[in-house]
Amino acid sequence: MLKARSGTDIEVRAMREGDRDRFRSMTSQSFSLPAQRTEVHASTLLDEAWVICNNGNMLGGLRGETVGQFFGGKSVPCTVVSAVQILPEGRGKGYGNLLMTGAMSKWRDKGSAISILYPTNVGFYRSLGYEFGGSHTQYRLPILAVPRSSSPDPVEPFEDADLPAVKDCYRRFAEQACGLLDRSDRWWSSRVPSNGEGAEGATYWYCVRKGSKIEGYVIYSQQAERSSFEYSYSLVCHDLVWHNPDAANSLLAFAGGHVVVGVNLLWIGPPNEPLTQFIHLHQADVSHSSRWMARLVDVPRALTTRGYPASLDVSIALNVKDDVLPENSGAIRMDVKHGSATVTKIAHAKAYLDVGPLASMYTGWLPAREAVRANRLQGASPEEVQILEMLFGGSDPWCLDRF
Repeated sequence: MLKARSGTDIEVRAMREGDRDRFRSMTSQSFSLPAQRTEVHASTLLDEAWVICNNGNMLGGLRGETVGQFFGGKSVPCTVVSAVQILPEGRGKGYGNLLMTGAMSKWRDKGSAISILYPTNVGFYRSLGYEFGGSHTQYRLPILAVPRSSSPDPVEPFEDADLPAVKDCYRRFAEQACGLLDRSDRWWSSRVPSNGEGAEGATYWYCVRKGSKIEGYVIYSQQAERSSFEYSYSLVCHDLVWHNPDAANSLLAFAGGHVVVGVNLLWIGPPNEPLTQFIHLHQADVSHSSRWMARLVDVPRALTTRGYPASLDVSIALNVKDDVLPENSGAIRMDVKHGSATVTKIAHAKAYLDVGPLASMYTGWLPAREAVRANRLQGASPEEVQILEMLFGGSDPWCLDRF
């Protein structure tokens, strides 16, 4: 339990069993959602949700789910934040700051190294040490422009028994990317649309097999579209995952096979989407793009749990400032060798930065040279800037999941 100020009756605490209905109705009000859209919160673990109360009256809350996030080929312990809310009668009183600060301290104590979220108020989260970390981009391509070349491998529906192989396909894909979630079993069951009829309509699962492995798969729903044909719809992909050209071409040909009633194919991909290399007739448009923010809740743990280029053998000293979680503040030295890092506290470092821009460099979103140009990294020598870019550079960070 945390108190806002001496003499007040404001408390931040973990959600209790009797709070579930109130949390869901509060979420529905705060985000103008129908009841079925808050169904995901019905299975929330009590220690994954925090609420803020005044004299026992719940005024706000949030959800923080434990997963991993891949950086440098390693899964970093991560808390994924959603449903951050303060009811209208509690806004403008600092409750949101207190709620987030208390929750972040708890996540750190439980072993999380980083935290990510999709912001509704960038300035608020930036004041708490979050900074932009990556993208979530949806592409759109007319079905008529989807290549329908002869499929090298069949695309087949898969059953519940195939789920372990699908999870393996996803993980092999995600660990090679930068920023994709290391989904837990609970995430798969509560956040990934189920195979069949769900609360918001039917979802379809198809895969491409190669021997005993699944080398690609798609999870999609059909979104009704207005057109001259009564039954027109677009294919909206939750996951579109492929490991090789055969799998990519097979999945594209499968989507293109909807040409009679299909209008568009929509899917999530990285900013430099490699799938477009197989598309020649029409350029895929960006139908939606948003950015997520990242926060290092435990700086040493974040730096030592991610991976680095195996060829590097470097050291760098940084002076980190964190006004919200002061345990992160101070000078440290990073020694990186054989793809791993060790972190040691030291007395002094010339290179100086806040925890926010460090998080943005950590994910690969903000190059160190741009942090210098924006005056968010100070005192770093040209050699240190180069080291930071070698440590954290690579493919553009992105996330397949929206939460």
